[in-house]
Amino acid sequence: MIGAGKSLWRGLQIFERYGHVFVMANLFAALLSLPIVTAPAAWGGLCRLARMAHDGPAAHINDFWGGFRESFWRGLIIGLIGVGLGFVLLMNYTTYVLQSGLLFMVLRVVWLTTWVMWMCTVLYLFPLWERMERPSLRLGLQNAFTMTLKNPFFSLTLVGGLGLIAAMSTLLIVPWALITLSLFASSATAAVDDRLRAAHPPKSIERESNAANSSLHL
Repeated sequence: MIGAGKSLWRGLQIFERYGHVFVMANLFAALLSLPIVTAPAAWGGLCRLARMAHDGPAAHINDFWGGFRESFWRGLIIGLIGVGLGFVLLMNYTTYVLQSGLLFMVLRVVWLTTWVMWMCTVLYLFPLWERMERPSLRLGLQNAFTMTLKNPFFSLTLVGGLGLIAAMSTLLIVPWALITLSLFASSATAAVDDRLRAAHPPKSIERESNAANSSLHL
């Protein structure tokens, strides 16, 4: 949990350092996310920008567009999976919303857990792709899902922190258009770096990349 807090703080520090670029990219990402299915590709663009910002020494808006283009088709698949999964879970919940009893309480917990795990997987997926020499949909999903399963308290703390940011952004509305998504990407990038270092203590950047390119055993 401490690691998740440090990741959130690190994400905020990097965001502050490249604030003007992140704000511009956040605005583009918010507009590109309106069709919903293209939201993952926009998230991919923000994660590319965050990767460049974390690695330094510079980050540019072109990094966002490069990440968006490279993530488009993979992101479209992730978007369709997310929409399909969300629809199924929502239909299950609304169909049985009036049902009571232990079985239906357990089912609701399972449905909520499934959705939270999916969101955590997507949160980790795109920053992991940025650490892979040859990004793969299958291996990326496998590693992101493994990272979620092996780090439940870290992931819940991270999601909880981002949830607080999301709640404040919803109250104020404007932050969603200007800073919130970029701050999420910067924090997620810091979180993936933290988990890769914890799983494979690196002697070099190359070793960290190798950890992302192989199946994780966290």
